Amino acid sequence: MTIPVNDQCNLWLGLRDGPKGRNALLGVNPSRIVDPSGTRAVGTGEALGAVEEICPLLEDWIFWDVQPVDWDLYRLDLTVDVEIPRITQQVLTVAERGLRSPRQKVNTYRGPSGDLETVRVARKTKPNLSIYDKAKQSRTGPARVRFEVQLDRTYLRANFARLGDLTDAALRQCFQAHFSKVIDFLQADDKTLYDLQLSGADKKTMREIVGYETLCEKGYTETLTRSVRRRFDDFHKRHSIRQVSDLL
Repeated sequence: MTIPVNDQCNLWLGLRDGPKGRNALLGVNPSRIVDPSGTRAVGTGEALGAVEEICPLLEDWIFWDVQPVDWDLYRLDLTVDVEIPRITQQVLTVAERGLRSPRQKVNTYRGPSGDLETVRVARKTKPNLSIYDKAKQSRTGPARVRFEVQLDRTYLRANFARLGDLTDAALRQCFQAHFSKVIDFLQADDKTLYDLQLSGADKKTMREIVGYETLCEKGYTETLTRSVRRRFDDFHKRHSIRQVSDLL
């Protein structure tokens, strides 16, 4: 059923009988409830507050004798969005390398244009990991990549037995533990990220500028033609760098 939260947002409520018909499964997207006009980052305090806010709306369908803070968790999707203008494809490519291993299969999904849209690791005994182009998936907002870990009930029971156990510090540690390899790979691969951003023509120009700058440092001088200087200046402006040799 659909329950109106306000004039801008409806809450979709899916109820499933649990053992002896006593339990119900409630699906909630706190970001949509806290901020009906769009999706934004939601802290754990707001997430719990959103659940408590909708409880009065459920009284006609559900009776509970346990407060929300003590509710059992069935599944939790923990996400972090990072705005990365102009290098979405490069981040997805490097993240795929970071996740891949001989024992771990990485699934990739590409759009009609051939661009990477999703990098995903689906596992049976551990939380699933996904990295995807959130702007393309939601068709809204700035260019950003979403890092997502899906925690199933087995993991939650062992680590977050109650809804009230979701603290900022615990969730941050959980996220970093699952994405540590990708985080390290991205931090160590900033030059590769930049290199992937360059087109074939840009890479050729970069090599020319590096050669020119290296000769100048060694005392050799060469007069550049107007067209070459214009091309070099355009490269520096588009990529916001002072000298290309800083990349090496």
